Amino acid sequence: MKIVGVDIGGSRSRFVLWDGSKVLKKGHLKWKYGDGWIKLRELTEDLRDKLDADKVCYAIRGVWNEKEKRKMERILKGKVISDVEGVLYDAFGEKDGMVLIAGTGSICVARKGGEIYRFGGYGYLFSDWGSAFWIGRMAVELLLRKESFLRIAIFNSEDLEDVRNKIKRILTLKDEDKIRRIAKFSRVVIKCAELGDQDSIYIVLSAIKELLSMCIKVREESGIRDLAVHGGLFRNNYFKENFSKYAKRYGFNIVGYGFDGARGVAKFTMASGGLR
Repeated sequence: MKIVGVDIGGSRSRFVLWDGSKVLKKGHLKWKYGDGWIKLRELTEDLRDKLDADKVCYAIRGVWNEKEKRKMERILKGKVISDVEGVLYDAFGEKDGMVLIAGTGSICVARKGGEIYRFGGYGYLFSDWGSAFWIGRMAVELLLRKESFLRIAIFNSEDLEDVRNKIKRILTLKDEDKIRRIAKFSRVVIKCAELGDQDSIYIVLSAIKELLSMCIKVREESGIRDLAVHGGLFRNNYFKENFSKYAKRYGFNIVGYGFDGARGVAKFTMASGGLR
């Protein structure tokens, strides 16, 4: 049997072709949230046929409770779990463990003895602490309050009025586009931190502490210390190395960074037999 596993994150949509022991093919989908779920189903069904796969399954950001999962399964005609559950399954299978995702948004989840413990994942208005969006927003707040190299680095301007006008244009975007645009500022902030900019270092270290605070909260409830880490922020070595340093200081055992929600949902679907 071959299964196409699809991971729908905050800013990227990815797939893998899984045969039960290894990934045969992987890539990105030309789909974004504004395109609609029907288009996603058509796109992935075409991909399934092209790859001669048996099934398609999905790990989707923000789909958490059973009612939401069943609704999405009816639309997409395939198994649906949350993106963080996909990473959890890829990292630990059926065993106990904790996952931290830090990309556009952020969430921390642990499983112990079948019980799930969660902190975060409620969207950019009320959570997403330490995420790429959080870093980008913090950078904009800081450069509006004080003179900072980040004005030039992010907006290519030292003039505060010019910066304000550029921010106003961002605020006219649709929510998803606005979130992605602000989250992309995190790349600039992290690069500036690597180069020694003190404002950027402060923001990056603050983000790491926010992420670890989430992990600590989940550990207090679950007792889990084994931590799998996933998300776009950890593709940057500077961010990853600093996170690792502080995570070890706070007593976490990082089991790895290379886990994959698409591969995880494919494994889960193969183990559970498919849609039901």
